[in-house]
Amino acid sequence: MVKKQASLVHQKLRSVLLAWGLLTSVYLGLTGCIGESRLSDPFGSPQHRHGTPGLKLGETPKVGTVVEVKVTKVFDGDTFEFQHEGQQYSVRLSGIDAPERSQDFSDQARQALRQWTANQLVRIDVLKIDNYKRLVSKVQLESGQYSGDVSLRLLEQGLAWHFKRYVKDQAVEDRQIYALAEEKARSANLGLWANPSPLAPWIFREQQRAVKTRGLVPG
Repeated sequence: MVKKQASLVHQKLRSVLLAWGLLTSVYLGLTGCIGESRLSDPFGSPQHRHGTPGLKLGETPKVGTVVEVKVTKVFDGDTFEFQHEGQQYSVRLSGIDAPERSQDFSDQARQALRQWTANQLVRIDVLKIDNYKRLVSKVQLESGQYSGDVSLRLLEQGLAWHFKRYVKDQAVEDRQIYALAEEKARSANLGLWANPSPLAPWIFREQQRAVKTRGLVPG
């Protein structure tokens, strides 16, 4: 009789433990899914079914916006585009100036930026909005083979100049890092620095504007 009662108690205890284990597994599974959804945005921004992650519906990027965007088009070595709610936004990489089209190494700079960012998610930190309504931003690739500061990588490969005219837009630390990266690329004759006297893009643009202006003046 005692053995029979002990057996019944043992069976009930085993059933309780099995039920508890099942409930625990379900609970851990649910919390794991929730945790994954929270971690799916590496920048802590809210996720939305429509639009750009980190931008609420009806919200437009502004100075101070830090958001993850998907690059949809690369224009040249320092400018790309993304879309939000059907509207296109141009992003100008901060701290650098890449060769203009028709300049040496303009194609290489554009191809490099395209290879690193096209159809990729990048993090933009909007520093200002320029006269062309472009979002001048520090751009970071957070994963993949080309992760890191995109402007800095272009400088390191000799595919851009450190744009010192707007150095005040940069953090002090970035100013120093960018200047050093350009100097190292120049010393190693990388990219555009293989030419002993490459024409800076801001000078090239000034020359182009002067040519257009002269063309409008009656001779």
